[in-house]
Amino acid sequence: MISRIHPRGVHVGGLLRYLFGPGRKEEHSNPRLVAAWDGAGDLTDLEPPVVNSRRVARALTAMMNDPIQAVYRPSAKPVWHCSPRLAPEDRMLGDTQWSHIAREVMAQAGLARHGMTSGHHEIICIVHNRQ
Repeated sequence: MISRIHPRGVHVGGLLRYLFGPGRKEEHSNPRLVAAWDGAGDLTDLEPPVVNSRRVARALTAMMNDPIQAVYRPSAKPVWHCSPRLAPEDRMLGDTQWSHIAREVMAQAGLARHGMTSGHHEIICIVHNRQ
């Protein structure tokens, strides 16, 4: 597994539009949620709907921005983005395995305790199929 931690960002919505979009080189195929924070509800209800052949992530963006707006002094760059990926020779992983990896990454990064994804930090994992 290869992981890249991207520079911290400002806009949750921009990241979600990118992740649910085609990508920079059309590398995103079949994007879907496989993990979310405790209490977020059913993943299918969180999935951005398709409108005019594009995913619209306004509702999910608003949900993820709520905790940022509720803090007295929010971080200037509250968006943390890590991209774990498999090497081409690795076996394919299922959505349950990716969900576990997302939670483990959050715990190892110190953003959540093992088995806990609620509280200040939210977790969301979007998976794309390998081409």
